[in-house]
Amino acid sequence: MNKEEQFTKLYHQTYQMLLRYVIVKCDNLANVEDIVQNVYLKVYKLLDRKDISYFSNPMLIKLCKNELFRYYNLKNKFKSIFYDEKVEYCENIPSGHNIEKDLEIHLSLEEAWNMIQQQDLDVQKIAALYFLDDLSLKDISQLMHLNVNTVKSKLYRLIHLLKEGKGSDTHENERYL
Repeated sequence: MNKEEQFTKLYHQTYQMLLRYVIVKCDNLANVEDIVQNVYLKVYKLLDRKDISYFSNPMLIKLCKNELFRYYNLKNKFKSIFYDEKVEYCENIPSGHNIEKDLEIHLSLEEAWNMIQQQDLDVQKIAALYFLDDLSLKDISQLMHLNVNTVKSKLYRLIHLLKEGKGSDTHENERYL
């Protein structure tokens, strides 16, 4: 098996585990994808010098820990350099595509995500693990070291807020989350 095949196999076998680990350890969910990507970039580069068997789950977790430390250390040093990049929505749109419907869905999802980001970090992590990673409430409670009823109540209160279209800036909602 060549390097690319080995990497692809390792990636598919370990991605969910690393993603969950980073989500739980990260202090801002917007950074999760960057951190996971950096870990796999490091793994790919190390494959030139190391055998695939070197990358056991504990070793990958160690690489994640190192990347989390490096990422936040650099980010804190260079806060003024970071900026948000806007993705061009209209690039490469096929003809006959319903842009209005896509834009409506995109705006609804963006609004929901913005509301989720207004909540405390535990609620954000629960939402990410539940909606993006399809974990059960029990699995989330074990990963986050929380009571399953706490996870359930935070998630259901968040769903209620999303259905109502309110963020956590109202005093009534703050007491629930």
